[in-house]
Amino acid sequence: CPQCHYIDKRNRKSRNDFECLQCHYKEMADYVAALNIRDRVSVNKPMVAPLFSVVTSPHLSRVGG
Repeated sequence: CPQCHYIDKRNRKSRNDFECLQCHYKEMADYVAALNIRDRVSVNKPMVAPLFSVVTSPHLSRVGG
């Protein structure tokens, strides 16, 4: 649950409906799943190259030269 962090498979009442058994928070199930993914990414940030970084190699040749 994004509100109280209670985890139980039964929180997902149906394919579309989420209701926390502990705090009774209700929302669309896909929205709650997106919140969970967002929260996991903020904790486990992926290692990626900075935006617009250039990777160069001395083994690459110039085009036309």
